Amino acid sequence: MLRLVFFLLPILLTDFVNAGCFREHLREAIALNTARSSLYSSLTDGASRSVSKLMIETEKMMLSGSYLVDVDHMALRYEKAGIRVTCDSYVSMSLVPRFQKRFAEGPVPAAKNYDLRSLRIGKRLSSAFASQDDAKILSESLQILDQMKREPRLYCMTRHLVESVARIAALIPLHEQKTQAYGMKSPRSLHRLMIRGHLVLVERSRQIDEKAKPLNMAGIPLVCQDVPPIELPEKIH
Repeated sequence: MLRLVFFLLPILLTDFVNAGCFREHLREAIALNTARSSLYSSLTDGASRSVSKLMIETEKMMLSGSYLVDVDHMALRYEKAGIRVTCDSYVSMSLVPRFQKRFAEGPVPAAKNYDLRSLRIGKRLSSAFASQDDAKILSESLQILDQMKREPRLYCMTRHLVESVARIAALIPLHEQKTQAYGMKSPRSLHRLMIRGHLVLVERSRQIDEKAKPLNMAGIPLVCQDVPPIELPEKIH
């Protein structure tokens, strides 16, 4: 037993010292969606349960996976130097809008409905990623987001994912600038690892959005008000 304690202690201390912003983001998301699932269920006579279940399952899967591909630990040496690689990348869940029963704009008109698959998001982002051109990842993400503006009340999980890809891509040169000033190795490979993790979730995000779509069309802001707004960084501190 004592040997096990000594074996686990460095791991536990590392996790304590590390800001752990990615895992904290996931834990907060799980807590928020668990708390709101009953609110949505009451509002929709249970129709929202499968959406909430899939969201929470996905977040728990990501949390478990974060201990296998530990980006928080990989970022630790940068975090110690004040370069917030994961903490700048993942926006706090405290920015999530307050719960409301309906979209302020009401239900989505049928004429505003469109098929998300027509945007070929996974293919476009994967192609940009394979190009090794970070600026291309950013520009492709922004182009997709611009196309999704046709109806902001639909496909909110996918939009959230693409916004996150854009933010991480935009952070690469900013973080590289700071590491160069400190004489440290570029964290670009870590940024790309985080982006790759997002690309794996493109299809899962679409599945969540498709499940939520009938409720979104009816004016219920499920998913849309359960993710924080993500903006591009103008600068980092």
